[in-house]
Amino acid sequence: MDNEIYAFLIANLVKPDVITANKTYGDYSSWLVYQKVNNSREYEHSGNANLATVSYQFDAYAPKKGKAIEIIDELIETLEDYTGMMGTTKVQGAFIVSEFSAYEDDTNLYREEIEFDINYYEG
Repeated sequence: MDNEIYAFLIANLVKPDVITANKTYGDYSSWLVYQKVNNSREYEHSGNANLATVSYQFDAYAPKKGKAIEIIDELIETLEDYTGMMGTTKVQGAFIVSEFSAYEDDTNLYREEIEFDINYYEG
């Protein structure tokens, strides 16, 4: 699912300058950083149901709060309630789990954080 979500983000988002799995410091005005925080599989009495839920945390960083909010708003517009294909993976749905805002004194960047659960079919 990691490769599929990365390709989906690259193909559909235009607001962040960089989309990465690691926070980078460079000559960018905005970042969208993501990481998988959990992956769980559904089971029936007969075994694996071939359904899974992966949780991703997305953090938008920017020197201005408005830019960080724009990045997260675009992500919400693109991913919330999404159903369909991400590469070869069939997504059943994507749902917001939590949201968080902060200012980071050590980086002088605003941070908007959102966590999504993405339900998908395995195999």
